[in-house]
Amino acid sequence: MFYTGSLHDNDSYDDALIRDYYSGDYRFDSLKSGVAIHGGRNTYRRSVDNTVNVNPHITFVFLLKGELQFSLGKQDYHFSATDQGRCIMISLSDKTLFRRVTFAGQCDEKVVLRGMERWLKDHDAQGTLSVDVYRQAVRDWPLTLAMQTGCEQWLAACDDDNLLHKDMLGLLLLNTTWQHFMGLEQGNTTPLQQSLERLLDQGIFDIQAMAEALHTSVRTLQRRAVEQLGRPLGNWVTEQRLARAKVIMLEQQKSISEAAWLVGYQHASSFIHAFRRAYGMTPKAFLEDYLAQT
Repeated sequence: MFYTGSLHDNDSYDDALIRDYYSGDYRFDSLKSGVAIHGGRNTYRRSVDNTVNVNPHITFVFLLKGELQFSLGKQDYHFSATDQGRCIMISLSDKTLFRRVTFAGQCDEKVVLRGMERWLKDHDAQGTLSVDVYRQAVRDWPLTLAMQTGCEQWLAACDDDNLLHKDMLGLLLLNTTWQHFMGLEQGNTTPLQQSLERLLDQGIFDIQAMAEALHTSVRTLQRRAVEQLGRPLGNWVTEQRLARAKVIMLEQQKSISEAAWLVGYQHASSFIHAFRRAYGMTPKAFLEDYLAQT
Protein backbone atom coordinates (compact mmCIF):
# COMPACT_ATOMS: atom_id res chain seq x y z
CA MET A 1 0.00 0.00 0.00
CA PHE A 2 1.34 3.43 -0.97
CA TYR A 3 1.46 6.44 1.32
CA THR A 4 0.60 9.40 -0.92
CA GLY A 5 1.65 12.83 0.27
CA SER A 6 -0.29 15.94 -0.66
CA LEU A 7 1.12 18.31 -3.26
CA HIS A 8 3.17 21.00 -1.56
CA ASP A 9 6.10 23.37 -1.88
CA ASN A 10 9.22 22.01 -0.24
CA ASP A 11 12.82 23.19 -0.24
CA SER A 12 13.73 21.77 3.18
CA TYR A 13 13.72 18.41 4.91
CA ASP A 14 11.68 17.46 7.98
CA ASP A 15 14.05 14.92 9.53
CA ALA A 16 11.46 13.53 11.99
CA LEU A 17 8.83 13.10 9.27
CA ILE A 18 11.21 11.49 6.80
CA ARG A 19 12.50 9.01 9.37
CA ASP A 20 8.97 7.68 9.71
CA TYR A 21 9.33 6.39 6.15
CA TYR A 22 12.69 4.60 6.40
CA SER A 23 15.27 3.13 8.75
CA GLY A 24 19.02 3.29 8.50
CA ASP A 25 22.05 5.47 9.07
CA TYR A 26 21.11 8.60 7.13
CA ARG A 27 22.26 12.14 8.02
CA PHE A 28 21.22 15.69 7.10
CA ASP A 29 23.58 18.67 7.25
CA SER A 30 23.48 22.32 6.22
CA LEU A 31 27.03 23.56 5.73
CA LYS A 32 28.10 27.02 6.86
CA SER A 33 28.61 27.83 3.19
CA GLY A 34 24.86 27.38 2.62
CA VAL A 35 25.18 24.06 0.81
CA ALA A 36 22.75 21.34 1.92
CA ILE A 37 24.12 17.79 2.08
CA HIS A 38 22.55 14.54 3.21
CA GLY A 39 23.31 10.90 2.73
CA GLY A 40 23.88 7.41 4.05
CA ARG A 41 22.26 3.99 3.85
CA ASN A 42 18.55 3.45 4.32
CA THR A 43 15.76 0.95 3.86
CA TYR A 44 12.25 2.27 3.21
CA ARG A 45 9.67 1.13 5.75
CA ARG A 46 6.74 1.65 3.40
CA SER A 47 5.95 2.58 -0.18
CA VAL A 48 5.72 6.32 -0.74
CA ASP A 49 4.45 8.36 -3.67
CA ASN A 50 5.34 11.99 -2.96
CA THR A 51 4.97 15.06 -5.20
CA VAL A 52 6.41 18.49 -4.45
CA ASN A 53 6.91 21.80 -6.22
CA VAL A 54 10.66 22.48 -6.15
CA ASN A 55 12.26 25.86 -6.75
CA PRO A 56 15.09 26.39 -9.26
CA HIS A 57 18.26 24.68 -8.04
CA ILE A 58 21.21 22.46 -8.93
CA THR A 59 21.51 19.11 -7.16
CA PHE A 60 24.11 16.35 -7.42
CA VAL A 61 22.99 12.86 -6.37
CA PHE A 62 25.80 10.36 -5.84
CA LEU A 63 24.09 6.97 -6.09
CA LEU A 64 26.46 4.49 -4.45
CA LYS A 65 24.14 1.48 -4.22
CA GLY A 66 20.60 0.64 -5.27
CA GLU A 67 18.28 2.48 -7.64
CA LEU A 68 16.73 5.92 -7.96
CA GLN A 69 13.41 6.73 -9.64
CA PHE A 70 11.80 10.15 -9.97
CA SER A 71 9.83 12.36 -12.34
CA LEU A 72 10.24 15.99 -13.36
CA GLY A 73 7.04 17.27 -14.90
CA LYS A 74 5.97 14.49 -17.28
CA GLN A 75 9.45 13.01 -17.75
CA ASP A 76 10.36 9.84 -15.83
CA TYR A 77 13.92 8.90 -14.85
CA HIS A 78 15.36 5.63 -13.56
CA PHE A 79 18.98 5.14 -12.53
CA SER A 80 20.86 2.13 -11.19
CA ALA A 81 24.16 2.35 -9.31
CA THR A 82 25.52 -0.90 -10.83
CA ASP A 83 29.09 -1.71 -9.72
CA GLN A 84 30.63 1.73 -9.99
CA GLY A 85 27.87 4.08 -8.88
CA ARG A 86 26.43 7.05 -10.77
CA CYS A 87 26.31 10.79 -10.37
CA ILE A 88 22.97 12.36 -11.34
CA MET A 89 22.93 16.13 -11.87
CA ILE A 90 19.56 17.91 -11.72
CA SER A 91 19.55 21.50 -13.05
CA LEU A 92 16.23 23.34 -12.81
CA SER A 93 15.90 26.95 -14.00
CA ASP A 94 12.18 27.18 -13.19
CA LYS A 95 9.83 25.91 -10.52
CA THR A 96 9.09 22.29 -11.39
CA LEU A 97 6.86 19.46 -10.23
CA PHE A 98 9.03 16.73 -8.72
CA ARG A 99 7.65 13.25 -7.99
CA ARG A 100 9.50 10.52 -6.09
CA VAL A 101 8.26 6.95 -5.73
CA THR A 102 9.86 4.45 -3.35
CA PHE A 103 8.82 0.93 -2.39
CA ALA A 104 8.72 -0.79 0.98
CA GLY A 105 11.88 -2.83 1.49
CA GLN A 106 13.84 -0.85 -1.12
CA CYS A 107 17.45 -0.16 -0.04
CA ASP A 108 19.91 2.39 -1.29
CA GLU A 109 23.04 4.30 -0.35
CA LYS A 110 23.62 7.80 -1.63
CA VAL A 111 24.92 11.29 -0.92
CA VAL A 112 23.04 14.39 -2.11
CA LEU A 113 24.53 17.89 -2.52
CA ARG A 114 22.39 20.94 -3.20
CA GLY A 115 23.24 24.62 -3.46
CA MET A 116 25.71 25.04 -6.34
CA GLU A 117 23.47 27.69 -7.90
CA ARG A 118 24.53 30.31 -5.32
CA TRP A 119 27.97 30.49 -6.97
CA LEU A 120 26.48 30.98 -10.44
CA LYS A 121 24.61 34.20 -9.75
CA ASP A 122 27.58 36.46 -10.49
CA HIS A 123 28.44 34.44 -13.59
CA ASP A 124 24.87 34.66 -14.85
CA ALA A 125 24.71 38.38 -14.26
CA GLN A 126 27.95 38.98 -16.15
CA GLY A 127 27.27 36.43 -18.88
CA THR A 128 30.66 34.84 -18.23
CA LEU A 129 29.67 31.23 -17.61
CA SER A 130 31.11 29.17 -20.45
CA VAL A 131 28.43 26.43 -20.46
CA ASP A 132 24.64 26.40 -20.38
CA VAL A 133 24.03 24.72 -17.02
CA TYR A 134 20.26 24.62 -17.48
CA ARG A 135 20.30 23.37 -21.07
CA GLN A 136 19.47 19.87 -19.82
CA ALA A 137 17.41 19.21 -16.70
CA VAL A 138 19.03 15.85 -15.91
CA ARG A 139 22.50 14.57 -16.74
CA ASP A 140 24.31 11.52 -15.43
CA TRP A 141 27.68 9.86 -15.59
CA PRO A 142 29.57 7.10 -13.74
CA LEU A 143 31.13 8.10 -10.44
CA THR A 144 34.81 8.91 -10.75
CA LEU A 145 37.28 7.62 -8.19
CA ALA A 146 37.55 11.14 -6.72
CA MET A 147 33.78 11.36 -6.28
CA GLN A 148 33.61 7.92 -4.64
CA THR A 149 36.41 8.90 -2.26
CA GLY A 150 34.72 12.23 -1.49
CA CYS A 151 31.43 10.52 -0.62
CA GLU A 152 33.19 7.97 1.60
CA GLN A 153 35.10 10.69 3.44
CA TRP A 154 31.99 12.77 4.11
CA LEU A 155 30.00 9.76 5.29
CA ALA A 156 32.86 8.77 7.61
CA ALA A 157 32.86 12.29 9.09
CA CYS A 158 29.11 12.48 9.78
CA ASP A 159 29.64 12.15 13.55
CA ASP A 160 32.61 14.52 13.55
CA ASP A 161 32.12 17.52 15.84
CA ASN A 162 34.61 19.49 13.74
CA LEU A 163 32.18 21.52 11.60
CA LEU A 164 34.99 23.10 9.59
CA HIS A 165 36.22 19.64 8.59
CA LYS A 166 32.75 18.54 7.47
CA ASP A 167 32.27 21.78 5.52
CA MET A 168 35.63 21.29 3.84
CA LEU A 169 34.77 17.72 2.80
CA GLY A 170 31.37 18.76 1.44
CA LEU A 171 32.80 21.67 -0.56
CA LEU A 172 35.66 19.52 -1.85
CA LEU A 173 33.17 16.96 -3.16
CA LEU A 174 31.12 19.74 -4.73
CA ASN A 175 34.17 21.29 -6.42
CA THR A 176 35.41 17.91 -7.69
CA THR A 177 32.04 17.16 -9.24
CA TRP A 178 31.59 20.63 -10.71
CA GLN A 179 35.01 20.53 -12.37
CA HIS A 180 34.19 17.12 -13.84
CA PHE A 181 30.90 18.46 -15.20
CA MET A 182 32.61 21.50 -16.73
CA GLY A 183 35.19 19.27 -18.38
CA LEU A 184 32.46 17.10 -19.91
CA GLU A 185 30.51 20.11 -21.17
CA GLN A 186 33.58 21.76 -22.67
CA GLY A 187 34.70 18.56 -24.31
CA ASN A 188 37.98 18.31 -22.42
CA THR A 189 39.58 14.90 -23.00
CA THR A 190 42.97 13.52 -22.05
CA PRO A 191 45.41 12.17 -24.68
CA LEU A 192 44.75 8.67 -23.35
CA GLN A 193 40.99 9.07 -23.82
CA GLN A 194 41.53 10.33 -27.36
CA SER A 195 43.71 7.31 -28.16
CA LEU A 196 41.20 4.88 -26.69
CA GLU A 197 38.32 6.46 -28.60
CA ARG A 198 40.27 6.08 -31.85
CA LEU A 199 40.72 2.37 -31.07
CA LEU A 200 36.98 2.03 -30.44
CA ASP A 201 36.37 3.71 -33.81
CA GLN A 202 38.52 0.97 -35.34
CA GLY A 203 36.41 -1.72 -33.69
CA ILE A 204 38.98 -2.61 -31.01
CA PHE A 205 37.11 -3.30 -27.77
CA ASP A 206 39.40 -5.85 -26.09
CA ILE A 207 41.70 -4.42 -23.40
CA GLN A 208 44.60 -6.71 -24.33
CA ALA A 209 44.34 -5.58 -27.96
CA MET A 210 44.17 -1.95 -26.82
CA ALA A 211 47.36 -2.34 -24.78
CA GLU A 212 49.16 -3.90 -27.75
CA ALA A 213 48.02 -1.12 -30.08
CA LEU A 214 49.29 1.49 -27.62
CA HIS A 215 52.57 -0.40 -27.09
CA THR A 216 52.12 -0.81 -23.35
CA SER A 217 51.19 -3.51 -20.88
CA VAL A 218 47.64 -4.20 -19.75
CA ARG A 219 48.61 -3.38 -16.16
CA THR A 220 50.08 0.00 -17.12
CA LEU A 221 47.11 0.84 -19.32
CA GLN A 222 44.66 -0.02 -16.54
CA ARG A 223 46.59 2.11 -14.05
CA ARG A 224 46.65 5.09 -16.42
CA ALA A 225 42.93 4.67 -17.05
CA VAL A 226 42.11 4.94 -13.36
CA GLU A 227 44.35 8.02 -13.06
CA GLN A 228 43.08 9.84 -16.16
CA LEU A 229 39.53 8.54 -16.64
CA GLY A 230 38.67 8.22 -12.97
CA ARG A 231 37.47 4.62 -13.21
CA PRO A 232 38.63 1.13 -14.27
CA LEU A 233 39.27 0.74 -17.98
CA GLY A 234 36.80 -2.14 -18.31
CA ASN A 235 34.01 0.05 -16.92
CA TRP A 236 34.90 2.91 -19.23
CA VAL A 237 34.99 0.65 -22.31
CA THR A 238 31.57 -0.81 -21.45
CA GLU A 239 30.10 2.68 -21.03
CA GLN A 240 31.46 3.74 -24.42
CA ARG A 241 30.22 0.61 -26.17
CA LEU A 242 26.70 1.02 -24.78
CA ALA A 243 26.62 4.75 -25.54
CA ARG A 244 27.67 4.01 -29.14
CA ALA A 245 25.03 1.29 -29.37
CA LYS A 246 22.37 3.84 -28.42
CA VAL A 247 23.45 6.11 -31.26
CA ILE A 248 23.53 3.20 -33.70
CA MET A 249 19.99 2.12 -32.77
CA LEU A 250 18.51 5.62 -32.75
CA GLU A 251 20.34 7.47 -35.52
CA GLN A 252 21.32 4.62 -37.84
CA GLN A 253 18.11 2.69 -37.05
CA LYS A 254 19.94 -0.61 -36.75
CA SER A 255 18.38 -3.56 -34.96
CA ILE A 256 19.38 -4.53 -31.44
CA SER A 257 21.38 -7.50 -32.76
CA GLU A 258 23.17 -5.35 -35.34
CA ALA A 259 24.01 -2.68 -32.76
CA ALA A 260 25.34 -5.35 -30.40
CA TRP A 261 27.60 -6.76 -33.11
CA LEU A 262 28.88 -3.32 -34.16
CA VAL A 263 30.04 -2.50 -30.62
CA GLY A 264 31.79 -5.81 -30.15
CA TYR A 265 29.22 -8.13 -28.57
CA GLN A 266 29.19 -11.52 -30.26
CA HIS A 267 25.92 -12.47 -28.58
CA ALA A 268 22.90 -10.17 -28.32
CA SER A 269 22.04 -11.69 -24.94
CA SER A 270 25.34 -10.39 -23.48
CA PHE A 271 24.61 -6.94 -24.88
CA ILE A 272 21.08 -6.93 -23.45
CA HIS A 273 22.38 -7.97 -20.03
CA ALA A 274 25.02 -5.21 -20.01
CA PHE A 275 22.49 -2.63 -21.22
CA ARG A 276 20.01 -3.54 -18.49
CA ARG A 277 22.70 -3.34 -15.80
CA ALA A 278 23.79 0.11 -16.98
CA TYR A 279 20.41 1.73 -17.67
CA GLY A 280 17.89 -0.28 -15.69
CA MET A 281 15.98 -1.33 -18.83
CA THR A 282 16.43 -3.53 -21.88
CA PRO A 283 17.37 -2.05 -25.28
CA LYS A 284 13.84 -2.87 -26.48
CA ALA A 285 12.27 -0.94 -23.60
CA PHE A 286 14.69 1.93 -24.23
CA LEU A 287 13.66 2.15 -27.90
CA GLU A 288 9.97 1.92 -27.04
CA ASP A 289 10.34 4.68 -24.46
CA TYR A 290 12.20 6.86 -26.97
CA LEU A 291 9.58 6.36 -29.68
CA ALA A 292 6.76 7.15 -27.22
CA GLN A 293 8.35 10.52 -26.50
CA THR A 294 8.92 11.51 -30.15
